[in-house]
Amino acid sequence: LKSKVAQKNFSDHPLNKNETGVIAAYADILKVKKDFFAMDKEMETLVGYATVFEFPEITEEAAVKIKELHTDLNSMLQLWHMTAMVQMEMDVWSQTLWNDINVEQMEDGTKGFYKQLRALDKVAKGSNAYAELERKVKGFLTALPLVTDLRHQSMRPRHWDMLRELTGKQFDETSTAF
Repeated sequence: LKSKVAQKNFSDHPLNKNETGVIAAYADILKVKKDFFAMDKEMETLVGYATVFEFPEITEEAAVKIKELHTDLNSMLQLWHMTAMVQMEMDVWSQTLWNDINVEQMEDGTKGFYKQLRALDKVAKGSNAYAELERKVKGFLTALPLVTDLRHQSMRPRHWDMLRELTGKQFDETSTAF
């Protein structure tokens, strides 16, 4: 019974929501993992009793559910590892100076992230955290061709002036600190 309740409540844990953040999600995963280990211990005891009374099949369904819960939790852990990697890489890329940007490398890295993301299982894909990470990676992939266009030699000062006006930001595209 506990395993069914735990499986039903699994999607309600903060580790399924993007707004939880990486650090808090890792903490929640550890807490849930401890709870699952406690269920494992309790299950061992119940299997022992069921075996003594010659009804081991009674515990089989619960054992399967608990194993599925561990698998689901590991899937979410993979998703949060992926989220941390993407955030870290995008933070590095956002600090790169304009003249040092390698769009091809960024595109290859982002496509690699997207491929790894798509390889996650349905439990991870069903979470809000997955949907937000996928949106972020797709959005970045969409923006990269624009960076290529901005780096093209056909960009004239009037184009940069229009960009400054549209964004409301002042910058010097010729500066080494840009």
